[in-house]
This record gives sequence, C-alpha cells and structure tokens, in this order.
Amino acid sequence: MDIKIISQGENKLLHRKEIEFTITGFESTPSKAEVHKELCKKLNLLPDSTIITNLKQAFGMKECSGTAHSYENKEQMAAEPNYSKKRMEKSLGAKKEGAAEAEQKAEDKAE
Repeated sequence: MDIKIISQGENKLLHRKEIEFTITGFESTPSKAEVHKELCKKLNLLPDSTIITNLKQAFGMKECSGTAHSYENKEQMAAEPNYSKKRMEKSLGAKKEGAAEAEQKAEDKAE
C-alpha cells in the first residue's frame, strides 16, 4: 500500500493537522484501520489522536482518496463528532481483536 500526501494543512483554531491523501498499490480495498496504521507510521502521528474522516474509492478503480485529522493530544479531539470517535475506536479495536485471534491460530498450528 502506497500513501501519497496531496495536501497537509494546519487548522490553528482547532489545533489539528488536516491531511488529504491517496492510496494505491493494494489488492482489495483497505480498511480504515489499515489506512490509519500506515498513515500514522508514514507521518509519525499519534494513533490515539488521529482520525480518518473520509475514505472513498470509485467503482473499479485501484485508488482510494481520503482525509484525516490529527490532533496534538486526545483531549483536543473534542471538535470531532462523537460518532466519528466511536467508529475509529471500534475499527481499531476490531483490528486488535483480529490480530489477537490470528496469533492464537498461529500458536495452535505450531503445537
């Protein structure tokens, strides 16, 4: 998965970075959790205070575009709607649970 940053601006009023990006080089549509992880890694952002606000893919295209908001700390995320924060927590939580299940299956196969 290759993430290309289109624009990155700072909203001083809300104390956040607003990031627009495109994603190419994937087999199937990436989940928000995967995009979140790669974007935080690429831009050295705090995962707990970063939200993927939009992720779109045109039908039949192998390219996604999206936007993200990154805050300095979790307390400043009050500007984000509660449903957006819950969705990100849910998708990130599901990713962690999936990873734990995969590790458990790997251990079972090793035995």
